[in-house]
Amino acid sequence: MQHYTALIKLFGSADGFNTESPERLHIDYAKNAYRASNKNDYTIQMMNWLSRQESVDRFTRYLEWVEHGEMQVLSSDMERRVQLASVTGDAENETGVV
Repeated sequence: MQHYTALIKLFGSADGFNTESPERLHIDYAKNAYRASNKNDYTIQMMNWLSRQESVDRFTRYLEWVEHGEMQVLSSDMERRVQLASVTGDAENETGVV
């Protein structure tokens, strides 16, 4: 058991035994949801608030994906095909779409 103390001092607490993440989630979801309610029948209001927050988070991630993710790769691939078609003289198929 003595080696646990030395390892915790060296590396910090083990994952799953740290309360920072659950406390942060409690603040973000429970406390903020309660503050957003009118304090009457607050559990239903909290659930609606949480559902809306999750929808906003999902949509935000989708927009980031469209802006920086796969869509960017597809558009650059399309540009390369257009350049290749113009170099090879394949004017009838400039987009590279078959």
